[in-house]
Amino acid sequence: MHVQHLSSPAFAQMGLPFSEMVRVGDMLHLSGQMGTLPGQVKLVQGGVAAEARQALANIRDALEHQGYSLRPISKIRVKTCHIDKFLWRARLAARYRSGTTSVGTVGNA
Repeated sequence: MHVQHLSSPAFAQMGLPFSEMVRVGDMLHLSGQMGTLPGQVKLVQGGVAAEARQALANIRDALEHQGYSLRPISKIRVKTCHIDKFLWRARLAARYRSGTTSVGTVGNA
């Protein structure tokens, strides 16, 4: 099966040691996205909800750069250090109608 490593220009300019997404056959796998400003490793201001919105904007931009869209997404996995901030997770799942998994962690995600 053919494996293709893909990155948008904004992601590539960050110089990270991995690709933004990998296409294997007709399945596309995205790497973890954070609520960072495009092309930077700096988190947006405004807390966990603003970071979640920015992470999804980053995912949308990455997909659109490769000719895809947010629909249909089969799964979104959310990891957070803030277990008390899961309220926005339900909104996220409803908005994108995806199978969303929330994983709470202690320490850095």
